[in-house]
Amino acid sequence: FNKNHQKMFNGDTLVGQELYHNMIILPKSVMDSTFYVFVAGVTLPDTGLWYNVVDMKLQGGLGQVVQKNVLLEHHPVQDMLAAVRHGNGKDWWLLTRRWTYAPGYVKNNEFWVYLVDSSGIYPQPVQFEGVSHFDNAGDMTINPAGDKLVLTGLGSHIGVFNFNRCTGAISNEVVVEMFDPPGSYFKAYFSGSFSPDGSKLYALS
Repeated sequence: FNKNHQKMFNGDTLVGQELYHNMIILPKSVMDSTFYVFVAGVTLPDTGLWYNVVDMKLQGGLGQVVQKNVLLEHHPVQDMLAAVRHGNGKDWWLLTRRWTYAPGYVKNNEFWVYLVDSSGIYPQPVQFEGVSHFDNAGDMTINPAGDKLVLTGLGSHIGVFNFNRCTGAISNEVVVEMFDPPGSYFKAYFSGSFSPDGSKLYALS
């Protein structure tokens, strides 16, 4: 929708679901009026990571979707998208996780990281970090300094990682809590957040 609370031109029939943390919007560059709208599709037939492009200069400043439903990754993506500004102060890192749910839920520790800059979207090598666990319906949140990432999810999982804003590298998980019996979801942490000074971590179950 635009600022007048009306449907944006060409803004209908975007794939994806309004669940948890499935959507995130990033600017194409600090000097542009174009934005990426990323969507995690977690159910058939829309599984995958998708993006749309909005140009806010069009339609008299009300904006227009100029690219729609572009598939970036075809594998199921967990409904948790996160982003943080690159160490250079102008580009962005987009973070996702693979969701492997058939046949049966499968543990994984895969982080998929993308560099988003003024020229495009660039997938980085898949990172296998931290404890493999059953996961979905959680969240990834990065602290205000941009150097810590908390992963929350089903199975009572709370893990804190280091994050490198210059390279996009994730490392050194500290497991705060995990209770992950096979085939059972003991507790779900749906979201996590850091205090403004980064000294405290909050989790919502």
